[in-house]
Amino acid sequence: MDCIDQEFRDNDEFVRMILLNEIVIGQKEEYVRNELISHGSAELNVRFSDYYILLTGLKKEVYYGAYHIEAGDYMKIFNSARDSISEYLTEKGFDYEIFLYLYFNTKQMCIFFNRNNNSDSEVEGCTEYINNVLQNMYEQIIFKGEKRYYNFTVVSNILNDYSEISQAFIDLQEIGKLSFFHNKSMVMDHKRLMDIKRNFTYAQANNLMSEIIELISTGQVQQCQEKAKDLFLQNMRHSYDISLCWDILTELKRQVYQFNILYDLNLDDELESKFKLSSYSNIFEMYEALDEIIQTCSHAALKNGNGICYISQHAIRFIKNNYNNEISLNDIASHVKVVPTYLSEIFNKEIGMSIPQYLTRLRIEKSKKLLSETGMKVFEVANSVGIKDANYFGKIFKRHVGVTPQQYHEDNRN
Repeated sequence: MDCIDQEFRDNDEFVRMILLNEIVIGQKEEYVRNELISHGSAELNVRFSDYYILLTGLKKEVYYGAYHIEAGDYMKIFNSARDSISEYLTEKGFDYEIFLYLYFNTKQMCIFFNRNNNSDSEVEGCTEYINNVLQNMYEQIIFKGEKRYYNFTVVSNILNDYSEISQAFIDLQEIGKLSFFHNKSMVMDHKRLMDIKRNFTYAQANNLMSEIIELISTGQVQQCQEKAKDLFLQNMRHSYDISLCWDILTELKRQVYQFNILYDLNLDDELESKFKLSSYSNIFEMYEALDEIIQTCSHAALKNGNGICYISQHAIRFIKNNYNNEISLNDIASHVKVVPTYLSEIFNKEIGMSIPQYLTRLRIEKSKKLLSETGMKVFEVANSVGIKDANYFGKIFKRHVGVTPQQYHEDNRN
């Protein structure tokens, strides 16, 4: 660190915290030791051989973003936890340095500690104790009975040289992100991760997604629910693959968007808010929210006659996306890639009306909304729903609604 504010230059604890922060991001050991000497600070209490790095504690996005805990109150929790942990580590014969790791929106507890004469099981017990201290404090002061977030502690493999710190710390931060796949407080290290991680590829995930979409389309509610659980809780959960979660969310959002159009499900708000990883504390919470949306789609398909085939689905999607243009049966058939006569036959059978009837009904519903919610003129409304002849629009509107567009506007304007 090239400079420290004058008001802090005599604060030994602050100097040590800043220098320890610089150690984990790759500062040279000689520089750190020289800075300690120049500020009159004591040597570090830990040797960089036969040692571990531990990272624990809630991130700012949780303690402040979710629970609105201010920095001062968070520091009180940190200091109390540090005192309890320091007493324990001293009693058990560990050499250690405990400090607050500061990086952008991150404030977490970081600990360097030598194992000394302690066994592997005693080291494991130490990490569990540290995790439990923080979890218990969070439950009492922050969570207060809520079960959305949990403390997640990550610990490195045993290290034997100062040069290993920077990469080991990067690895810990990456493992720390995997708390998303758990809904309980725990300690995670690389060995444990490798023991419980399962291979689940994008191709396998995509195959399951395809099965789910097919089950939604055919209104098979129970089977759809089972497949969704299989995808999220049996496979993605154990993949520990954040990027795969993003890919699945993106694809599912695309499919739900289509079902939303097809069945008029009013899922616009859900499409905006429920398909972001940041909306969820863990994969279990994500599964519950997305399963509800999937069930909404599959129930809608069931309600519409055990689902409709691919041809009718795509015809409806095309119509709903293009009703405001002049489109014909040939245009729709060309998009769906079938001949017009076959499309008409399938559509009539499954939807219960012809394509022109469906298109006209949709245009009338859209025009009613415009007439009641806007100040648009009748010819502007007609143009907006794909009918260029205002007189023709007036005739079909009155035939379906019973009054002229102008009268409807006057009777229903907000």
